[in-house]
Amino acid sequence: MNFQRLSAWFLKDSGKQFVFGCAVATSIGIGCLQVLPNTFLLDKYMEIVRLYQNGFTVPLPRPLLERFKKAMDLLEIEEVDKKQFQPFMGCGFDIFSRGTSYSQFGAVIGLPINYTYIDEDHIEKSRIKVLDHSVAWETDDGERLLRSLIVSENAQIYAIAREIKMRQTPKYFIDLISSMGMFMGMYSVGNHMNNKYNLYAKSRGVRLILYGLLGSFALVSYLFIKDANQVFFENKIDTFLKNKSPVFQEGGKEFYDSILNRNIALRSIMGKVGEYHYTIAGNENYTFRQKHLPLVQRKAFFADSGLPLQSA
Repeated sequence: MNFQRLSAWFLKDSGKQFVFGCAVATSIGIGCLQVLPNTFLLDKYMEIVRLYQNGFTVPLPRPLLERFKKAMDLLEIEEVDKKQFQPFMGCGFDIFSRGTSYSQFGAVIGLPINYTYIDEDHIEKSRIKVLDHSVAWETDDGERLLRSLIVSENAQIYAIAREIKMRQTPKYFIDLISSMGMFMGMYSVGNHMNNKYNLYAKSRGVRLILYGLLGSFALVSYLFIKDANQVFFENKIDTFLKNKSPVFQEGGKEFYDSILNRNIALRSIMGKVGEYHYTIAGNENYTFRQKHLPLVQRKAFFADSGLPLQSA
């Protein structure tokens, strides 16, 4: 009985105003989920994902700091702008970043621990686990994985420059606007169709089907925009870096060669899980989406000066 009263109240003007307020609040909440970790909570984000040892943060080694500075110098970033980019030791074996150069909070770039490896003797093999299991380093796949963890200096400089350039693009704002816009667009279309076809007089199931279809369309549209946005700027950044310096061109080839070898090794070591995540060639496996440019293609782009970079 109470549920029926509540449903009837939602069909009244006061209920519709309440739903509109909830839609606006949800849209703002979606925006906050993207804004806060990249601005006001950037330091908190860094505290969570940075590398710790014995309860203390691992400082950035001097060689990595010098490579970071070299990457900024090769990019010809102004001295006043260099303060916007803060490197730190991050968890895992992948470089990552957060924030935007358009914000006063700047951007942070997490450098993986394997960037400190000079040779195989510097690798603490016993601490490296794959799916919570130790790696059989004496096997062919184990040896391939071991070699892939040693990233050349040029490759590191390229990876750092790539993250810096990505944080200088408007991608952050495009993702933000598209996520909020898609949600409010879904609400607006739903509200318009309810009023135009008087769906409030029909059964609740009809409106639920409409909302489900609109929600699915909005989600798919947002993911398409997000992926297209990512691929576009990856293409643009790789082209810029390749033409900017021979260090980036050589580093890009070496970087993707290392990543591909790592993925090929993990595909075999991880079994069915690895086959799900990686292709035989070492590309990342995507079922429906295209989150990034194919790694094989990016390596070929840096290896061949005459090869155009495509997203397909």
